[in-house]
Amino acid sequence: MQLLGHVDVKNSQLISGWAFNKESKESIYVDIIVNDVLQARVAANLPRPDLARVNVTDGSTLHGFQYNWPWRVRTMPTEQTEIKVCFANTKKTLPNGLFKFASLIENYSKQIESEFRDDSFWRPSISIQNRKIHLGGYVLAKDLELKSTDFVIQGRPFEQVKFIENEQIQKQFWFLSSRKALFQAQTSLIDSDFENKEIIIDWVNKKTNQPCNLNQRIYIPKEVFNIDKINLPTQQLAARVSGPKINMTQFVIGGYSTYQTMLQIINECTEKKLSDFKKVLDWGCGCGRVSRYFLNNPDAELELYGTDIDSVNIDWCRQNFSTGNFSVAPLYPPLQFEDNQFDLCFGISVFTHLTEYTQHQWLQEIRRIMKPGGIVFMTYHGEFVFLSSNVSTRIMENTLDEGFNSEIPDTNLGTKLPDKDYYKATYHSTDYVRRVWGNYFDILDIRQATNGYYQNIVVMRAI
Repeated sequence: MQLLGHVDVKNSQLISGWAFNKESKESIYVDIIVNDVLQARVAANLPRPDLARVNVTDGSTLHGFQYNWPWRVRTMPTEQTEIKVCFANTKKTLPNGLFKFASLIENYSKQIESEFRDDSFWRPSISIQNRKIHLGGYVLAKDLELKSTDFVIQGRPFEQVKFIENEQIQKQFWFLSSRKALFQAQTSLIDSDFENKEIIIDWVNKKTNQPCNLNQRIYIPKEVFNIDKINLPTQQLAARVSGPKINMTQFVIGGYSTYQTMLQIINECTEKKLSDFKKVLDWGCGCGRVSRYFLNNPDAELELYGTDIDSVNIDWCRQNFSTGNFSVAPLYPPLQFEDNQFDLCFGISVFTHLTEYTQHQWLQEIRRIMKPGGIVFMTYHGEFVFLSSNVSTRIMENTLDEGFNSEIPDTNLGTKLPDKDYYKATYHSTDYVRRVWGNYFDILDIRQATNGYYQNIVVMRAI
């Protein structure tokens, strides 16, 4: 057989090229071999008209092949991954068909790893049933044995804890030098848990009895145990903010945890307390998931403003929060507020939905309405999201290369807006946020996987 071919494209998204048997007009196959193990056999039968134009083949154009890498190959440790592209059932490698996968993803892995610093992370989910707390999720324990960690509620250990080795978690976070596992935990509530206004759950280092990540605590407001008596929006309204799978217990705990974590981080970065802020803007307030805790805090002497492009949820806020000032925001600036009006502006999962052009418009507008020295607290989809969700490798690579990606529509609210192309699933690299957002504000700190144990947060100061 006279076999001809070439590998033209090789990156961490796909591999493609062409192959044919000069002695036969039938299509042939190529083997994709990873670490000497056959990964796939791919037919070389895709159109390649360029080959006919340069007289490489017999005049036929159906000799191309393409193979999209599965996630398990993309996330292999780089130093262990060798790729061969061979003519099927032979040991003959195509020209340009032998390479190390490290050359494709090494730069990305280093770029992502550098943003995780020395932190441990967990991503919990919580449910409450019959005075029992159930936790599930996964942990990434930096420089810690899993058996040296525990889950505590109000400082006492959970009654049942189980760590479960999981291959998918290992692959997703392969480059982090941390111990990774799924977990399940359960404990009963006791009477003293209800003596304070809130219940705090932590994942802790047993040796120090300190949280493994102080920015990832679960704060449960006592009111959640009488959830039927809370003035809450309908599940349909909450879904416009938090997605269709949200339940109202998660809605309340998530909003309160965001509120408490925000105040804690702002204090760490600026030494400011809630009492230092007199005019506060919840930019993208939705149905008041976080606003309600500013309004319900008796120690907060402030004016709370909320604005959102979702007029339905703004109507609900106006009807149910009499002490707040709520208004419908336009899709594009300006807002109705005066220059230098606010001491604090926070936006929870807003820049996670805007195109790059729209982002710049709103960064400029927020700068306009902030007092000099005012604090801006925002969230974005960063590196942790790439790894812990189903974001494609192509979008991850594009985001890390360009710093920004907003090509995927978001249907939670997007289909309900007059401009159907406005609302996106948007991703930023942390380097991009530092460079670009830093043109509008002084960036005080960026923390990974903090909001909702998922989104990154950035604390900024108005110049």
